[in-house]
Amino acid sequence: MNRTCLSFLAMLLLAACAHGAAGKKEKPPEKKRVVIDVRTAGEYEQDHFGGAINIPYNKIRERIGRHVKDKNRKIIVYCASGGRSRVAAETLGDMGYKNVVDAGAFEELMRKENEEEF
Repeated sequence: MNRTCLSFLAMLLLAACAHGAAGKKEKPPEKKRVVIDVRTAGEYEQDHFGGAINIPYNKIRERIGRHVKDKNRKIIVYCASGGRSRVAAETLGDMGYKNVVDAGAFEELMRKENEEEF
């Protein structure tokens, strides 16, 4: 084969590779953690941790799968005083979620965030 033919084949191969890579739709990486406010919708609407999703503690079992598929993903739960977050954390643990952090009270979570302990 002559040089022109080889160059042409090389260009075709590169174009095919580039098209294949561009045509793939890769899943965006999941965030490292998900923060869940387990208070009522009304409490959540008044104030909540930035980026937190609201799943009331008594609905966590039926709704968590919509938001967190990977049972090894870090999940942080909080509520107003720590009681509901404890129940939610225990429920998630019973469901096989391995990396659940009970952050307790909303005010405590905000303090930790400000002090970069979070």
